[in-house]
Amino acid sequence: TKNWYSRNKGKIKVLPQIRLRNILVDNKLAATDLFKRLSATPMKERLSSFLYAVNTYSKDGNKKNGGDNGWLTSIQFQKLFNVSLASKKAGDLFVVKNNFGWQVVLVEAKKPQKIANYNEAKEEIENILKREKLFELLKKQL
Repeated sequence: TKNWYSRNKGKIKVLPQIRLRNILVDNKLAATDLFKRLSATPMKERLSSFLYAVNTYSKDGNKKNGGDNGWLTSIQFQKLFNVSLASKKAGDLFVVKNNFGWQVVLVEAKKPQKIANYNEAKEEIENILKREKLFELLKKQL
């Protein structure tokens, strides 16, 4: 895998990522009300206000983690929230209704797309090499 990585450096990329926190509430009215109150919070106080709101209002099991969803890729983000990652920046708040219900979401941080280092690329390289080997075996049988 290291040889493949050296020969193909730069071909495998890590997708953009976003770190989110969410507050799950009962309905649209509760979500928009909470969104308005949090939006009025100065940016430097937004995270602490959001964490307080998570503990006070969230109906989510994720409440104990401060509503933290961890790092999501742009694809995971799109599937969960049906919102484009490109338009969001750290500190942004938005309201969304998805399969879980009404949520107020805080964008905590973003990481841009980058070229994968060897450790980040290793699993994908192993899969590529397995597919190449399988293709060669199938080609010999034809």
